[in-house]
Amino acid sequence: MHNRLIISTCCLALAGLYAFAESPIWRATRTSSYDPSELNPSELVLTTTSTLTYDNRGNALETVETDVIDGGRTRKTCTYDESGRMLTEINESLNAGEWVKTSSKRRAYDERTGIVIENLEYSYVDGVEYPGNCYRRTITRNEDGNVTNVELAVLFNGEFDPTRRMEVTYDEATGKATEIINLELTYNGVNYTWINGPRYTGLEWFKTDGQIVSSEDLFRGENLISKGHYVNDNAGKPYHDYDIEVTYGDNGVDYVSEWKGLFQGIDDTGVRREYIEESTAANGTKITLETSYYSLTDNTIPAENYLDVMVVDSFGIEVESSEYYWEDDNYDDRELLISINADVVYDETYGYPLEFTVTEDGEPFKRVEYSDYVDCTGIDSSISRPQVAAGVTSEWFDLTGRSVSNPSGGVYLHRQNGKTVKLLVK
Repeated sequence: MHNRLIISTCCLALAGLYAFAESPIWRATRTSSYDPSELNPSELVLTTTSTLTYDNRGNALETVETDVIDGGRTRKTCTYDESGRMLTEINESLNAGEWVKTSSKRRAYDERTGIVIENLEYSYVDGVEYPGNCYRRTITRNEDGNVTNVELAVLFNGEFDPTRRMEVTYDEATGKATEIINLELTYNGVNYTWINGPRYTGLEWFKTDGQIVSSEDLFRGENLISKGHYVNDNAGKPYHDYDIEVTYGDNGVDYVSEWKGLFQGIDDTGVRREYIEESTAANGTKITLETSYYSLTDNTIPAENYLDVMVVDSFGIEVESSEYYWEDDNYDDRELLISINADVVYDETYGYPLEFTVTEDGEPFKRVEYSDYVDCTGIDSSISRPQVAAGVTSEWFDLTGRSVSNPSGGVYLHRQNGKTVKLLVK
């Protein structure tokens, strides 16, 4: 209630200075994290605090984290492209009053699909750069613009060496993919050779746009299969070899898939998966239910069934993640295997989260508090401090409407020549 009153007062103070957008982008500029105490694991104690600044799309530009226990400080600085995708990330630690770079990340994206085509990650020790997860993804398309080949190359000894490849074959008449083959570069003791990995044949589609850049999930997104055959030899040993038939709901998200054949090395296996995704319009909460039924031709072995429940609110907080198990048709006797829940407290006026406490099987193991919210819409991140001509009145205010003589390190209101704008001052 205290935080809600503060923010409500802020908005009243700003009414004469700045008109907020109809759809504000609220972001917390301060977070506090609590973890189990070493002396008493059932007690949560403050471990880290963070201060954040954002651009006008709500992307975090700078995050400074302080370890409450040892006093250490780290800083993460990011840049983004016009679509809000991260371009660069630099991580630093405070050492003897100076920020020292500890790691960096740089990314590039395929414009048509948004998938990462270059990822360069480095760590730094005593100023020396060491490569980490560095890879490049090359995408080849045919004359119709459909993806025919995706090759992944990783950085090794200063060069990017191809290690994985996906090849897509299309039917000339329909223009749709009929086969997807994944290949992996493997050393056989004499030389390196490409061997078949997971592959799909005889594909039929519920919908496809020809931009198939991965075969890991063909049941969600813009490329949804309705029929096909899947094979994965698991390095030469029979493991997966089954037919697939999928039906989709009217929303194109819900689906039921039937798999029949060799599954996880067991022949004559039947797998049925029901995926349902629901959205609660009132608060944007998304509920995902995925039920898996496993059955064998040998009726002496009981059928195994699993239900995975995931609930995510509109701010991306995982409110619930639970898994249940039962045999045959004994759903009423189901066993709860794991349950992770978050109790979230929302602001009564604006609806954003003020804190959430996570429990696993009833025991708390994490709490995060959010405070000092700002509306990111209207923030001008392109300049840190405007130039003021001689004789022109320039006024600064914090987000409570109080006059500030020397703003620094945050979002402020700047009024000049009767015009007020929100600026990120670095």
